[in-house]
Amino acid sequence: QQENITITSVADGRMLGFLTIRELCTIVGVALDNAIAAVRAEPDPEKRLIKVAVYSQGGFAMLRFEHYTETVPALDADGLPKQRSDLKSVRTTIGQHGGSMTLHWENNWCTLRILFSAAQKQIIFTAGIPCRFLLSGRVHKEVRALFVHKHNKN
Repeated sequence: QQENITITSVADGRMLGFLTIRELCTIVGVALDNAIAAVRAEPDPEKRLIKVAVYSQGGFAMLRFEHYTETVPALDADGLPKQRSDLKSVRTTIGQHGGSMTLHWENNWCTLRILFSAAQKQIIFTAGIPCRFLLSGRVHKEVRALFVHKHNKN
């Protein structure tokens, strides 16, 4: 709130039970840190918007992170932003599970999409927990709890 950043989220982490806590923190933490850094630079507080969605669709687990931006960053040879993105570690983590990642800009919105096929991994369903995010650049413990709930069952 002190940064005047609005984050909306709809997250159901039940289909992500095959990821380790470290992998989840890498994916979600990097995606949120990058989105927060980008919208923080936006001079108009009304445009400091981030949307997060985690859901299953058509046999896939989908993670979608969107943020408003009026500037498309310079990209390296891999198609990733050159400055402060750390998306290479996310791409590596996703690749270890046969997933894919796309990043694109359209109509002043940057969208990071991450897909995992349910057919490639046995998806473990656990109870989802409501979540909220802090704007500290780190994943809040309740977000972490949403994704790692399966590890606390025993």
